[in-house]
Amino acid sequence: MHVNKAMREGAGADVGDTVQLAILEPEPEPIMPSDLRVPLTGSDKAKTLWKDLTPIGRTNWIRWVVSAKQPETRARRIRRTVEQLSEGKRRPCCVNIYEFMMSHIPTNVSRRKSSDE
Repeated sequence: MHVNKAMREGAGADVGDTVQLAILEPEPEPIMPSDLRVPLTGSDKAKTLWKDLTPIGRTNWIRWVVSAKQPETRARRIRRTVEQLSEGKRRPCCVNIYEFMMSHIPTNVSRRKSSDE
């Protein structure tokens, strides 16, 4: 399995370390939040492209919106989502899938300590 730098840093591991993996179930396509649905349906271009996106494409846009920590950031992302979809853009610029998935790992998953801890 390929492990990139972000994954190693997230696990607090170095090259050659042994880590415990959490295999997550496939997640269902999320329900569109109402604060995104309303402005999206107000733009014919954005709404048309949204319907043409794959489930992964729609999920990435929703993840980008819901991952905002501040209400102002979320509102800005909603505006940008509608603008970018209206321009024909199929993917958001900067969804951090790794961070999103890490937030969905059950808290009862224990981290194995290495022999030198």
